[in-house]
Amino acid sequence: IAAKPFVDSSSEDAEEYPEEYTLQMAILAHKLRKRVEDFRTVEGDKLSLKIGIDCGPAAGAIVGKERRFYCVYGDTLNTASRICSNATAHQVHCSERYADRLQDTAPWRHLRGTSMVLSLLWAKKFKGKSVPMNIFELTTSDDYFPTKRGL
Repeated sequence: IAAKPFVDSSSEDAEEYPEEYTLQMAILAHKLRKRVEDFRTVEGDKLSLKIGIDCGPAAGAIVGKERRFYCVYGDTLNTASRICSNATAHQVHCSERYADRLQDTAPWRHLRGTSMVLSLLWAKKFKGKSVPMNIFELTTSDDYFPTKRGL
C-alpha cells in the first residue's frame, strides 16, 4: 500500500502497490545522490547521503496545531531507516522485498546489469525482526537516469 492510511494490507480495501512507484524510487535515489554531489557545507566540505528503501504498508497524517508536519508511520519506514543506518556515504541499500519488486518491473528486465545493478550485501538481524533480512545495494548509472537541474 502506498501511504493509504489505516488500511490493513490483507483486507479487501487494500490496493496493490503500483509497479511504477518501485522504479520511481530507484530513479529518485539516483537523482538525490547526483544532486548531493553539487552541494558543499559553509566550510566547503562535501555533503554525503545514505538511502534505505523498503516497500509496504504505511500510514500518514498531519500532526500538530501550531507547526504542522506531515508524518508517515509504519514498519516499512522503520525498516527503511534501519537499512539506511547500515549504508555508507552515497550508498543506496534496499530490502529484499523492494529488490524483488524492482526486478519484477518491465524496465528492470531491459536495464539489468547495465544501468541498474542489485548486489546482495549480507543478511542482517534488525531490531524488531524475527529473522535476518537480506540487504541489497542498488547502483545506478547516468546512461538511463539523465540528471536534470531542478530535481
